[in-house]
Amino acid sequence: MAGILLLVLHPMVTIINGEIVQDNDPRAQEFRNRGRRQERQQQQQWNQNAPVQQGQGGGSIFDQLNNRLISAGFPRWNLGQNIVEPIVSVALIIALVLFGIQGVLLVGVAWFIMQQSRQR
Repeated sequence: MAGILLLVLHPMVTIINGEIVQDNDPRAQEFRNRGRRQERQQQQQWNQNAPVQQGQGGGSIFDQLNNRLISAGFPRWNLGQNIVEPIVSVALIIALVLFGIQGVLLVGVAWFIMQQSRQR
């Protein structure tokens, strides 16, 4: 009960550049909106960089699965200058759960070899 009273008595706050700001402050609202705008811009850039599928086949089964993961909201992320696709992230998680660190290393080596072959 004391925790509920504490939440009621102390409104939520946001920390901006080390300064504590109430959530209803315009600076806090702008700070939250700025983050959302950047996420939308990044999503638009990722969608523009997505490979264009030709024909009705839509590429390999892995390309189709990767596109479904992207449309479901799984992000691409960068590792150095390379883009890590969502399907690789899922493979890393599955390898970690099933095989531990050795599985992660195996997926990492396979990904590295694929990246090197694409650059040639």
